[in-house]
Parts: sequence; structure tokens; C-alpha cells
Amino acid sequence: MSMFSIRLKALRKEHGESQEQAASCMDVTRSSYSTYERDINVPPYAKLKKIADHYGVSVEYLMGHTNSKQPKAAEPADDTIIDVYDQMAMMTDLLMDKTSVVRCKGITLTEQHKEAILPYLDGFIKFIDYLYKYIPKGED
Repeated sequence: MSMFSIRLKALRKEHGESQEQAASCMDVTRSSYSTYERDINVPPYAKLKKIADHYGVSVEYLMGHTNSKQPKAAEPADDTIIDVYDQMAMMTDLLMDKTSVVRCKGITLTEQHKEAILPYLDGFIKFIDYLYKYIPKGED
């Protein structure tokens, strides 16, 4: 069993929730939720974030990358830009995946919508790549 599935089940039990209640908080069916606890599937990042927020832990803790349940403190400004970059890259991957359902303000995006958004995300990513070359790295 993965650390994720072990910790997910432990957190649910610590909070006295049934699988049905936990699934409801994540906006998934109980059977989908069950696949996470049984180590059959791992939810996408957006669901991981939702789980972490619900239980008051970090995604890093859920995934077994740290033993600290507390989310990390805010990073310095130039690391925040890298964070935005990672989020945009993840969004690009989601939009390119024909099987993913993407919503914006409650509206499910069609494939045409997704294709229209991609060039803007690509431009943003290229802009951040360019900017990053000139961001002061600070002194170590």
C-alpha cells in the first residue's frame, strides 16, 4: 500500500468520517473514493489539495513526502512565481488530456474551449521562462 492510501484512510478515521462523507467533501462518488484508499487510483492534484485542506494537512504529508502534517510556510516571492509556473503547467496537462473534465466558474469546458485556452497558457509559461532568467536569485 502507498503512503497516500494509508494516510488517507487514517485521516478519515481520525475525523470519524465514513467513506461516503469523505467522498462528498471531495465531490466524488464513494466508489471512486474507495479506489484511493485501496491504492488503485490516486486523485488528480486538485482533489489532493481538497483532501489536504479538508483534513488540515499538506499535500506533501498526504503523499508521504514529509511526516509533518502542517503545510509549509509561504515561500519567498521568486519561488511563488515558480509555483505559479507549476500550476500553469499542470493546467496545460489537464487541458490537453481529452479524458479530463475541466470546469471554470461552474461551467464545463468543451474541447473547443480547452483548445482556445492552451495558447494563452503556453504564452504565459514561455513568459515566466523568460522572466526567470532575470529574477534575482538572492544570496545563499
